Amino acid sequence: DYFLSFIDRGRQLSAPIGMVGAVVPNRLLDAKKARSIRNTLSSSWMASLIVDCGRDVMDDAAVDALLVVAPSTVATTDQMCFFLNAKTIAPFERPEYLSQWVKRPDGQRALSDFQQIPGTPFAYEKPRELLHLWRNPHRLEPDLATVATGGKTFDDERFLRLRWEVSPQACGDRWLSVDTGGDYQPWVSPSVFTEDWENEGKAVRENAIARHGTSAQVMQSSKLWFKAGLAYPYTSSIGFGPRIFPKGTILSTDAIAISPNRGIDRLVLLGALATSWAGELLTVFGDHRKTENSSVKSLPIRLSEGDTQKIRQLAETAVRHVQWVESLRENSPYFIRPSKEGEVTTLAEVLRRVQRELDNLCRRMFSISSGYHLNVDHGALIPTFIAEPDKSQHLVLLLSYCVGAAVGRWDIRVLANQEPEIQLPDVFACLPLCPPGMLQGTDGIPLAKSPDGYPLRIAWNGILVDDPEHFDDIVRYVRDVLEAGWKGRAEAIEKEACEILGIKELRDYFRRTAAGGFWGDHVKRYSKSHRKAPIYWLLQSSKKNYAFWLYYHRLNKDLLFKALANYVEPKIQRETNRLDEMRRQKQTSSDSGSKVKKIGKDIERQEDLISELRDFEDKLRRAANLCLVPDLNDGVVLNIAPLHELVPWKEAKNYWEELLEGKYEWSSIGNQLRQKGIVK
Repeated sequence: DYFLSFIDRGRQLSAPIGMVGAVVPNRLLDAKKARSIRNTLSSSWMASLIVDCGRDVMDDAAVDALLVVAPSTVATTDQMCFFLNAKTIAPFERPEYLSQWVKRPDGQRALSDFQQIPGTPFAYEKPRELLHLWRNPHRLEPDLATVATGGKTFDDERFLRLRWEVSPQACGDRWLSVDTGGDYQPWVSPSVFTEDWENEGKAVRENAIARHGTSAQVMQSSKLWFKAGLAYPYTSSIGFGPRIFPKGTILSTDAIAISPNRGIDRLVLLGALATSWAGELLTVFGDHRKTENSSVKSLPIRLSEGDTQKIRQLAETAVRHVQWVESLRENSPYFIRPSKEGEVTTLAEVLRRVQRELDNLCRRMFSISSGYHLNVDHGALIPTFIAEPDKSQHLVLLLSYCVGAAVGRWDIRVLANQEPEIQLPDVFACLPLCPPGMLQGTDGIPLAKSPDGYPLRIAWNGILVDDPEHFDDIVRYVRDVLEAGWKGRAEAIEKEACEILGIKELRDYFRRTAAGGFWGDHVKRYSKSHRKAPIYWLLQSSKKNYAFWLYYHRLNKDLLFKALANYVEPKIQRETNRLDEMRRQKQTSSDSGSKVKKIGKDIERQEDLISELRDFEDKLRRAANLCLVPDLNDGVVLNIAPLHELVPWKEAKNYWEELLEGKYEWSSIGNQLRQKGIVK
């Protein structure tokens, strides 16, 4: 932002008489870095004219332009400045329009209106009534809460994992929940990320010291960590979205904590901050993707003004409804079951009503008069984070749930009404080790065998094979889950899924690796913030005629050998026997015509299939013979890398090549490869 220095130097050169004119980016109006220049322009060296022009002003520069005129003399009284919003005027009309406007300018504003607001943003389009609210001495901080930014890991790839990557037993022990900001979602947005905090973050702190000589930024605002409170994402293209900050959570730099003072009701404060009024006040600081904590700290608010009991009830209603929305999302810590048709829409309608009621009740908390009307309805933003899945999405989510139930991840009894209704935990409590809908014991740990009377056969070895002749066929399992959860409707659901997904049969969906197949849908759903972590792995032969799926949480040092012995080798033997039978038929056939030709073509196809299977076997055996011991703490991408020849996912190959080059030396698999002399 060199233009700031040019403006300051221009002021020096024009003294003691004259004026300064500048064409600069409109970041001058509210950017944090331009604060000192704005202070000068609104106090000692007062601007007299500012025109907000938008694009297409500075040749090919892709920035919004601002025209500024200021005298170099020091003003002695409160000066008025003329502001013009010319962004809506067509570029070719601006010269003539400005020529006429400067002769008779209008839109005067007192520069002192902006001085009372932290950072002195030139919010010229906002009414004086809104700007004057900052004359109120009350502030969010220090009166009600502490607002602070969290820490950095300086190596997210090493120290952050998605919750479903690590074992549930390690969550809350080595891997702690960390708020990484994430998407816009007010009220409740449980983090799907965890941070390696073994030995109180020893490795994270040592890494920071090695890089920068100090771990101060790692531990930034650590006194606010693990305490139940509120937070909001630092970056959002939609708006300010305050929400619950659960107990036991680490705070990152991409999230801002709002830690209520002792005696302050957290839900009442959340109810007030989640209203449209808080969002409206923050627009004074500009339309940015980032909401600075200095802006939030300065909010003029008094909780003593208003019906706090009613506000608390409404806030609790909103929180519980968003928490229930989370319980319908498969990768949420609160997941229970898939949504029913129309269920999410009903929840969204309740939230709209609550939002508008809160807006009416919280007006007094911000000292906003009844005559002031909002320019934006923040309640209308609710559909951005609570959207009803369409029919296709609903069926994709349903099939994903079926695969999870088949490998013992999800508890089908929830859908079969064989379990009492699950109660969601308190939102301020630590996030659960396992989602409530997981098949788990009373200790909250996933089960390793079926409980008595369980209505479904489980693939406890974590292998589902794509083989219609096999008892462990994935399609057979999915049909069993549909029958257990949707009795009497299983066949109709399967037929509908095939029609809507545009496939002939369900097997096509599991075999397809491109967009519109189960693998692609799964990778997309189980990715977050550039981290990809699919937990159902597709190992497929070169021509897609054979495959099986591995469940990540069943990985062990023997799993690949078991897959070879129990699935691949028997499959090759069956197909070889079939080939031998075809050859015998051909030899014993007395028909020298079309029947023999057909048998000949069948033999060729069978030979190709066996060749494909043997190629699959060779690649799988190469991976198995590495004798690597999987470690879930390494994460999905490093554990799947040795299978790169069979997984239709370029990331697996990329990570394998990096492992061979010696990268990720901190990982268990990296150390094993080094000890075996495989690292280059």
